[in-house]
Amino acid sequence: MGLLLDSTDPMGEGLFEAFVRAQNDRGGIRGRQVVLHVAGYNPYRADSTDAACTTLLEEAGIFLVIMDRADEDAVRCVSERYGAPVVARSGLDAGLDADLGGLLVTVEMDPDDARILGLTALVRRGDLDDLRLGTFWTGTTSVFQDRVRELVEEFTLDLASEATFETQHADINQLDAPLRDQFGADGVDVVLVLEDAGNHAIALERVGSVVELIITDPEAVDPGFPGGAGLSTFVGGQVSALTMNVPRAEESVADPSVQRCVDEWVALEEDAAIASDTRLDAMHACQVFRMAMKLLEGSGDELTPATFIAAVESIGSFSLPGLGEASLGPGKHGAGDLLRRFAYDPDLGHLVAIGETISATGLR
Repeated sequence: MGLLLDSTDPMGEGLFEAFVRAQNDRGGIRGRQVVLHVAGYNPYRADSTDAACTTLLEEAGIFLVIMDRADEDAVRCVSERYGAPVVARSGLDAGLDADLGGLLVTVEMDPDDARILGLTALVRRGDLDDLRLGTFWTGTTSVFQDRVRELVEEFTLDLASEATFETQHADINQLDAPLRDQFGADGVDVVLVLEDAGNHAIALERVGSVVELIITDPEAVDPGFPGGAGLSTFVGGQVSALTMNVPRAEESVADPSVQRCVDEWVALEEDAAIASDTRLDAMHACQVFRMAMKLLEGSGDELTPATFIAAVESIGSFSLPGLGEASLGPGKHGAGDLLRRFAYDPDLGHLVAIGETISATGLR
């Protein structure tokens, strides 16, 4: 197995070495020991990415690559050029997924799934009842138009105003006028945000919170959202989300399955004083590693790209540390199956999870 390490990656190779040792102590995979080969790369240098990929695939001769975020250049090298599978924590993309045909699998839900499933959950919960809605269409979000209109029609929602941009994405300057003028004149209560969540939030801050934003774009729960100095208390109160579940730190740390991952690492590090953010790094690395092990086990004794894809398509439902519901199957290559409501916390300067998790089962 190969580990591709981004030079900015918080997942140090020590985490994975600990998990490999623990796996081998349990008998490895189908009686075979797991051997880890590590290659670092700089994501801002194409030659670095290519060199790391080539080192693992040609010199080390690995079968499968694990990594944190799926860097497109790295993944295309591993899977398109060499035909090897990749298991990553995040970074699934519809175009990349289609090109690779199941060789890339991520722990996190497909972001496009999250956008539509989050909206579906909002609708079915009744969160959008009796509200006048607005939204933006760009080159990117236009692919969701049919599904959004189906939901509007099925649940008799009031989609009162739509702004369309010819550009692929909506930048902050484009968003100012519709937020300030068009949506206000059309009596919009809530703007549905499927993409470019940070730009929407910053534009709303600039125009003074004339409407409310409800976001299903997973960017809303990425570290650093919405960028810059954050939002004022007033505007922050008008920004919320329902998108892929990102557990609160205290929830993850208290999860026994996460603690078992930390214990495996501590046994190697011989250091019991582990900070909570380091525990989260251990959880993320453990999720990637455990999913890779499940898929290797399911691939059978003869490891080939075809047996790996067959394992992905047949594995069904399972759980991972810190991820209570997950599944893979035909056409579903992002494992996460949980959504969550989020509210803006002005003291922390980002959105925080509220309420219980929402299962995506039945929403698709």
